[in-house]
Amino acid sequence: MNTETANLIQSLESSSKQVEESFGKLSESQLNWKPAPDRWGVGECLEHLIKGNRLYFIQFEKIAKGEHKNSIWQSVSPFSGFFGNFLVKAVSPDNVKKVKAAAVFKPSRSLIPLSIVSEFSKTNDELSSFIKKFEGIDIKKIKITSPVAGFITYSLENTLKLLTIHEQRHINQAKRVMETDVFPKL
Repeated sequence: MNTETANLIQSLESSSKQVEESFGKLSESQLNWKPAPDRWGVGECLEHLIKGNRLYFIQFEKIAKGEHKNSIWQSVSPFSGFFGNFLVKAVSPDNVKKVKAAAVFKPSRSLIPLSIVSEFSKTNDELSSFIKKFEGIDIKKIKITSPVAGFITYSLENTLKLLTIHEQRHINQAKRVMETDVFPKL
């Protein structure tokens, strides 16, 4: 396993551990509490990450099976590097600007169950499994099409970076929700 692959997997394992430690003992009402009607609660942050990661799994499956071939647009798009780098920076935990989630990535449940914590870890295990299957593949040359818009493409490398750092951004957001003075205590 190369260093980059190992770092991605380690980041996912770290995120799963943080989620379990930080949110694993919350009650259902705490998971579903929101600081304001238009802001996400802890459970919604986790569902957003699960939903976002899973939207890529069909493409990842094809890549892992050797069935993916870059489309003409994916091969010639002069914007793939731009979009990939832009998105990685936009979802970075260091970026303090709010980024509005596209509709396909928004949480959809009205009541998030306690199982969301284990569901998060399971999704990360699946993502780690894909990353391991990508060993030996040039992840810089494989292009992914965004689930948001078909004209947006970026490298598999940037996709994997995007998904792993995006997790930390929303884990931090969920922790801030818990730190508010009015967060329900046990």
